Amino acid sequence: MPEQILQSVSGVVVNVSEYLSAPPWPSVLPDNEAVGSLAARYFMELGLRSFAFAGVASLGFSAMRQRGFERTLAGAGFPCVRFEGEQMFGAALVRRLEEISKPVAVFACTALHSCIRRAHIELAQKLLLETDTPIASVAARSGFNDMQHFGRVFKDLTQMTPSQCRQTAQKQTSHGYA
Repeated sequence: MPEQILQSVSGVVVNVSEYLSAPPWPSVLPDNEAVGSLAARYFMELGLRSFAFAGVASLGFSAMRQRGFERTLAGAGFPCVRFEGEQMFGAALVRRLEEISKPVAVFACTALHSCIRRAHIELAQKLLLETDTPIASVAARSGFNDMQHFGRVFKDLTQMTPSQCRQTAQKQTSHGYA
């Protein structure tokens, strides 16, 4: 579909997307292995000594960046922890990050921040549904030090406020569901 639309454009077209298969126009693409290597060198120049890579092996650019990142680190004598599959989401991601010595440099070819945020909200939901811990304490225990930010993120990910979540649990208990 994108190829058909672009072919109808009058003018010069240059492909900069790795997702178009064999486009009929010139392409400018990154050297993804070099991108990974550059990231590793940068982290080492900062003095970091603990490294992790989060990516999706089935995506070519991610696999190539991982290869460059790990090769460069291995050449300097550093191991690299990989986050793959279910390890990149929810509580599993938080546990894996806690196991790595700090400070840690994480090169992510995925939305790692979103995964961590979702894990914090999953913990908050569990606390809201299973305990009577005050909402401010739930926010703090879930990694949020700003109640307004906690409320916005919670609602973005769950489509309800923390108070509404708590009320849902209370309604289920009063109706004998819990």
